[in-house]
Order: sequence, then structure tokens, then C-alpha cells
Amino acid sequence: MRVSVGWVVAWSGLMAAAVACTAAEPNEVPIAPLIQRLSAASATTRDAAERALLDLGPPVLPQVVAAHAEAAGEAAFRLRCIQQHLEEMATAERVEAAIDTLTFRVNAVEPLAHGRRVRLALRVAWGPTLEPLAMRLPAHTIMADGPAGEALPPVHRKTIVEPLLTPGATGVSLPVTLVQIDPPLESLATLRGTVTLWIAGRDHDFEVPLDGPHHPLRVGRATVTLVDAAVRDGRLEVTAGISFDEPSEALASHHSWLVARQIDVVTDSGQPLVRSEQRTAERSERGLTVIASFALPTSAAGLRGLRMLWRLPMAIHEVPVDFLVREVPLPLAAD
Repeated sequence: MRVSVGWVVAWSGLMAAAVACTAAEPNEVPIAPLIQRLSAASATTRDAAERALLDLGPPVLPQVVAAHAEAAGEAAFRLRCIQQHLEEMATAERVEAAIDTLTFRVNAVEPLAHGRRVRLALRVAWGPTLEPLAMRLPAHTIMADGPAGEALPPVHRKTIVEPLLTPGATGVSLPVTLVQIDPPLESLATLRGTVTLWIAGRDHDFEVPLDGPHHPLRVGRATVTLVDAAVRDGRLEVTAGISFDEPSEALASHHSWLVARQIDVVTDSGQPLVRSEQRTAERSERGLTVIASFALPTSAAGLRGLRMLWRLPMAIHEVPVDFLVREVPLPLAAD
């Protein structure tokens, strides 16, 4: 079977922010002077510094995030905008490269209901750089055309196929059931449709001191909040939550990828505490709240010097991908 695959990716705000960036490494250009110029008296100087930081691209994102936490006034405003653009740029580059690995083909076809229907196994495969959190194929997007333009509609247009994606998987088969016509077609010229993927954006190491004020920490389209941290019966209990700006199918209760992201607590010297357990206290279509407990070292002085580390995506992106498979043979039902 010859298979031709075509796809179009469209997601709001990402590609608009994916402007060209130079190949400069972060250590080739001093970042601190550029950040200082964001507060210069001259608007021309401020604008030039902002453009220079944007031109450095995603590699300088950690330094921009760190500078934003301590900036004030117009520098803080510009750094927030720069950070957002760099985050979007980083995600666009990552997602575009990963989407390039997607392929579609029909693995198997079988007649059903004495030939009145036909079921196709649409195989969706991807490379190791793509880790879809969730996937959906709405039947109303499917169009199946015969050699002379005949249409084979889906049996139920309101059906949505949602496969269970296991960690590390590089492919999945989606069942597509069509209504045969009379006389029955022996092949499809094209099978088209749209698969929607939910993909995690770039990860960020959210870091919050346990002995300081519990202010929300926002990066990208995610906000992490340290709800509570206390020593109880010789153990440290940390309650924290993450909330994304938009609700997402990737956060539905049957998707456990976010639950698997574990909180760490380290001392001021970087020594990690031993985690006893982590449980989910609450979850929604926007995020979750977890409670983690840790064994305290005997030398610990309460919460002093302890930091929570939580590696989480800065955003979850909904990406529609159009596919096209050509020349699909349709076996006829036995008499």
C-alpha cells in the first residue's frame, strides 16, 4: 500500500512567537548588561536591549526567569514579555520538531455487518521526541472518498475515539468504522481527518523556599502555589498545587502523567530529603494539588534553608493535526 501523509498544525500564539533566533550560546553574550539596559532612561536603549535578549532565543530563558523575579518597574514589565515570548518560542520549536515525526497509515481493514460496513485500523506513529499526553479522533472530521468521489461516511459522526496512551509508547491504532455503499467500493482513494493531540510544553524547575512567604510562582501558562509546609511528628509535610491557564483534556482523571511528577525538597546545600509518600489531594481539568511527606534529618532546624523543587511543564498545548492516507484497499465480504 502506498501511503501519503500530510499534516497541518495550528495552535494559537505559538508560531506567531516563533521568530528567527540566532545560534548564539548564552555564555557568548553577557546577559546582565542587557537586563540593566531595560531600565535605561532612553527608550531606544531599552528597545534595543529587549530585541537583543529576544534574539538570543530560548537558551537564555532560565536567566531571564531569574532576573524577572528580582526586577521592578519597566524592567519587570519587559522581562515578563520577553519571558513569555521565549517560552512560546521554545515550545514552538519543540512541538514542531516532534510533530514532524508523526506518520499515519491503515494497518488492517475488515468488512462488518455482511459487508454493509467496513472497519479500518488507522495506525498513528511518532518518534521518541513526541510524548502526547492525550489524543482524540472525532468521527465528524473523517472523510473517506472512493476513486470516483464516492463518500463513505462514519457510522456515528458523534463518536470520539480516545486511545489509552502508555508512557514510552511510540504509536497507537485508532478504529475507524465507515458505511459501505451499494455496490461496495473495493478501495478508498483518500482517507482524511483530524487528530487532536495534547502535548506538554517545555519543563520548568519550579523552586520555592519553604521558610519564606508562600507567594504563587507563575511561569508560562502555569502557576505553582506552595499551600502549606509544616513539621508534624518529626516529618515534613508539603502541600502544593499547579494550575494551568486553560482547562485541558490532558488533565482528565484517567490521565496520570501529572500525578507522576514528584515533589522534591532539598536543603540549602542541595541535599535531597527522603520522600515518604505523595498523594493527590485534589484534581481538576486545570491541574492538581498534592501532599508530599519527607523524613527530616536530625540536624534540620525546622523549615530553615529547605526548598521545594517541582519539575513541571509551563503549558499544555492542544494541537490539531490533519492527516491524509491514499489508496486504501477495501476487502469485500464473503458471499
